[in-house]
Amino acid sequence: MDKKAKIASISALVLALLVLALVVFAAPKKCNNGIDDDNDGLIDYPADPGCSSTSDNSETSSSLICDDGVDQTNDRDTLADYRLSGGDPGCTSPTDGDERDGACDDLDDETDDRDTLTDSTDPGCTSTNDPSEIDGMCDDIVDDVSDADSLGDASDPGCTSFGDPSEIDGQCDDLSDNDGDTFIDYPDDPGCTSFSDSSELGTVQCDNNIDDDLDIFIDYPDDSGCASPSDNLESTDSCTDSDGGIVITIAGNTTGQKNNTDYTNYDVCISSTIVKEYFCTGTQSNSTNQNCVTNTTSTCVGGRCIAACEDGLDNDGDGLTDYPSDPGCISASDNSEREAAGAQCDNGVDDSDSEDIIADYPADVGCAGPTDNDERNQCNDATDNDGDGRTDYQGVAPDSKCSSAADNDESPKDSCSDTDAGIVLPIQGTASGDNEDVPYSFTDVCLDAIVLREFYCGGVSQDYSPLNTTTNCTGNFTSCSSGTCV
Repeated sequence: MDKKAKIASISALVLALLVLALVVFAAPKKCNNGIDDDNDGLIDYPADPGCSSTSDNSETSSSLICDDGVDQTNDRDTLADYRLSGGDPGCTSPTDGDERDGACDDLDDETDDRDTLTDSTDPGCTSTNDPSEIDGMCDDIVDDVSDADSLGDASDPGCTSFGDPSEIDGQCDDLSDNDGDTFIDYPDDPGCTSFSDSSELGTVQCDNNIDDDLDIFIDYPDDSGCASPSDNLESTDSCTDSDGGIVITIAGNTTGQKNNTDYTNYDVCISSTIVKEYFCTGTQSNSTNQNCVTNTTSTCVGGRCIAACEDGLDNDGDGLTDYPSDPGCISASDNSEREAAGAQCDNGVDDSDSEDIIADYPADVGCAGPTDNDERNQCNDATDNDGDGRTDYQGVAPDSKCSSAADNDESPKDSCSDTDAGIVLPIQGTASGDNEDVPYSFTDVCLDAIVLREFYCGGVSQDYSPLNTTTNCTGNFTSCSSGTCV
């Protein structure tokens, strides 16, 4: 390049630099350009404190903590300066001298909470602008007024953790009258054994939430029988039952006091079979109607159900009445005059003589009385009572002399029949039959011309035998002929 050309190039470069410098120095400065260059809501000098003059080319200043463009190291966040958006919430204006946003943005464990945790590690901090590291009532180093004790935080059994929102340990520590007895919490409420007691209810009748006296009122102060929640008796009412409960065979009564008034209620018959029975339920007198028949007694007399063994009746037909006369009665309260474990002839069972399907005295002829312990008779006792080699009415070899299983005589049966039916002189008759198992036959006969021997039947029951008499025919007749008076 020749000398002229070099001079021309240098001249052009110098001219360009002069033009550039003119443009740069002639352009408006940031503190005088009408623009909010740092987004702090303030524009140019002198409104924006980051501008030192109109010729200042930056709206930020290293002398302003909240407008220096740097995140300070004494706070937890990574945000810088006061800005309309995206800035550090710890800065309230560009001239704020501290970027820290509060207790949760100061890199320090505050002294007003119980834990030893700081900022982001402290559960009491919900954000960097949280004004307190306190996590609740159990992290505030104070005995909160919401509970009854005088303990705070770690020493308060109502606190299970720093994050527990309440120091209240249960009903006995919540400043409330939970059981309505007008007393609140431990130690004032007698139902509370400690602040940690989960219920203000106690164990005594007037503080147990139970209607102990069945008057539909419960505990102090609702039940007038309670003098205080420490009272162990809900009522001045009382009840005593002379027969000890629902005992229908005893005429009893309930006595006591109801609403400060004395009373006596007597068991009473309301019909021949129904007794109104009074009994005690707690301190109250109640009643129930009981059916004597349903309850295995017989009838109601004098306020009680009386039994078969004291009712004056021969209920089993054995000719004996009630205790102690009837052997089937083991006591006056026995409701059966037959005794199942007693003698065969008074136990209501057709026992060892089941052939006759008849039970007990006097129906079973095998029974000599209600104390007889053997219902069997000769014709169903499996014994050859007459020694004829035959036994009973229905034995293996039946005895023909037994007329039925109820027959009590196996011995031969005498018999007699008379053709003229007695002492009939004008008719010749014949008396015949068996005597001690021997057959016989006798016919009326003339002993001579005027004397007649007349045969006829005599005896009672089955003990029949032929009898005879001699008669002189001349009294009412003239003579004797062919065994008759003529």
